[in-house]
Amino acid sequence: MKKLPQDTPVTAQTSIGDNGEIVENSVRYNPVTKGWRLTLRVKVKDAKKTTEMRAALVNADQPLSETWSYQLPANE
Repeated sequence: MKKLPQDTPVTAQTSIGDNGEIVENSVRYNPVTKGWRLTLRVKVKDAKKTTEMRAALVNADQPLSETWSYQLPANE
């Protein structure tokens, strides 16, 4: 991805399990690393349950990154 021009329209392809809602996602070019940064704001429905999230960076429908998977742990 470092070879892509910084004006390439990079977006996030995101999903979240039934226990959450993606409130906001933002993809920004980082000139220091010459890469992109994805930020997600998530609303968890039940804090006592885990929340699964997945994301990848894409240009149109072409994947640019691996798929990132994360399980937000429950608050016990």
